[in-house]
Amino acid sequence: MEPITPIQLPPNLIAAAKRRRFQGDGGVLLMIDAGYLIQREVARAFRALGWKIVPVPVKPEAEYIERLLTAVIAAKPDLFFTVNHLGFDASGAVASILEQVELPAASWFVDSPAYILLNSPGAVSDVIVTPVWERTELAVLKGAGFKHFFHLPLATDPLLMSVGTECASDDRVGFVGDSMVEASGRWASKLPANKNNALWLDRAVGRMLDGRQNSPLDPDLPVAWETRDRLNFASAVVLEATRRYRRNALGGLEGNSLTVWGDDGWEGNLPSGAIRRPKLDYYLELPEVYRRTGVNLNFTSFQMPTAVNQRAFDVPAAGGFLLADDQSDLHELFSDAELATFSDPDDLPKKALYYKEKRSERERISRKARERILAEHTYFHRVKEIVRQVKRAFGA
Repeated sequence: MEPITPIQLPPNLIAAAKRRRFQGDGGVLLMIDAGYLIQREVARAFRALGWKIVPVPVKPEAEYIERLLTAVIAAKPDLFFTVNHLGFDASGAVASILEQVELPAASWFVDSPAYILLNSPGAVSDVIVTPVWERTELAVLKGAGFKHFFHLPLATDPLLMSVGTECASDDRVGFVGDSMVEASGRWASKLPANKNNALWLDRAVGRMLDGRQNSPLDPDLPVAWETRDRLNFASAVVLEATRRYRRNALGGLEGNSLTVWGDDGWEGNLPSGAIRRPKLDYYLELPEVYRRTGVNLNFTSFQMPTAVNQRAFDVPAAGGFLLADDQSDLHELFSDAELATFSDPDDLPKKALYYKEKRSERERISRKARERILAEHTYFHRVKEIVRQVKRAFGA
């Protein structure tokens, strides 16, 4: 979205938009509509809690501010909601409107806020509550100037996953995910030309593979590089580390029982005998694949030093069994009886073979994990926490 000059609203419009909010269990939600991930799931959860959703499309951009103002006046909303700060502009026009009419906002970051907020001081405001999926990013939000922020893990929508009563019906080992080949190359190409780029990238990737909480930056990066250049470098390192990690881990498995669903970058990067399938539609195809695959693998992106991705919730919710890399947040969200993990790529082959042959154990772990998810880790639970935090910050 192009920067917009901040708008000073006339007193009569401000008076018409101000009201006492949160006067009941539900309310009216202005929700930025950008066709982005998890928006559909979050909207369904808000509706389940008794909220009325008023979508505000961000496109066409030239009409966005007018649509937003119309909705603020006509819908009399209690809360403005978005994902990854979509709908907020760099110069602060949207934040200024919300401040003037005293409309609280919630912006759930499910990607790194550092890049999203780069050169956007106007997108920071005390009226915005910012949950974030990765706890190490809390320091970024604090440093950016936000006052209300908290850690909020991802979740699942059990209706979309079509909760199953049976575990997997075959003994395949499978992985659904991107190879990161295209993304890694694309972000590396954003760097300023330098003969040492490949060296710096390789060294930083090596450090991240040694420990995902290690810095994705290299100490020898040029002092003249701007903040955007350094963020581009960090993104390239994270993607390349994830690419190598996934390739190496899958390379240690027996190919004749492995199926991978994903992009063309997997071609030539899988063990002999492995089956490669095209990408899956998240809403139409993925739940059935999760449910029918004996051992679903999870390789968390290096963008997440501690957090877990949505697969950790979706697979058990769909009735499938998950063998996951041992992220620290898993142990905050699940008990040991609800988990099956591997410690590193060298540990994966024996764990995959073990669970491949232990159907009853897979079913027991999956069932317990599903019970936990339905009780604590759906988007219904996450939305309840967002509303609780907003009310805690702003009250009625």
